[in-house]
Amino acid sequence: MPDLHPYAAALSETLTEYSDPVAAEAMASYMKDHFPFFGLPAPLRRDVTTDFMRGHLLPPSPEMPAIVRGLYGLPQRELHYAAIEIVLRYKRKWEEDMLPLIEFLITENTWWDSVDTVASKIAGGFFLKYPHLTAETTHRWLHSDNMWLQRTVIIFQLSYGKATDTGLLFNAIRHCAASDEFFLRKAIGWALRQYSRTDPEAVRAFVESQPMSTLSKREALRLME
Repeated sequence: MPDLHPYAAALSETLTEYSDPVAAEAMASYMKDHFPFFGLPAPLRRDVTTDFMRGHLLPPSPEMPAIVRGLYGLPQRELHYAAIEIVLRYKRKWEEDMLPLIEFLITENTWWDSVDTVASKIAGGFFLKYPHLTAETTHRWLHSDNMWLQRTVIIFQLSYGKATDTGLLFNAIRHCAASDEFFLRKAIGWALRQYSRTDPEAVRAFVESQPMSTLSKREALRLME
């Protein structure tokens, strides 16, 4: 791995030691064979990755994007999950110039499992830290032709509660409501259901006034039935 950052190379070698071909085949099948796996169950993967990070000093933050991109350039899905965990480990040192890396994590090796974590934990945290970047960035993502960027705009506020920008959320839903993409319809319902924990009447009124798929409506109102 000549072009791989030494930290990423060492982590890859560590995870490789726990490979389980039988489990790897089952995990790949569950993910529709989008990615190969080493075969580590999630609890074991998290434990191994955490132990590795405890035992290896994190490189200076300017090196973090190279580590993350390097791990994302390898095929096994566990390495992509590890890359996301590394980004989160640097959270206190996030700078505004990390935005291209966030977009990279959303648009490369895309599937719901990684995108949802990046959206809610990384993009959501980033926009709380740098709120002045939220409007322009989410507008650009929403009007892109990338479904995963659009899904991110819909769900990045999942943990915001009372701090949710409902104007932004409802506008994103209006923009995507007519889409026949399952992952957008599901995201709409998920985001509205989560916000219904904070303001159920606002969600009910919005659902009643906004045309959307049956799936989105059912998911949105699930906690109020």
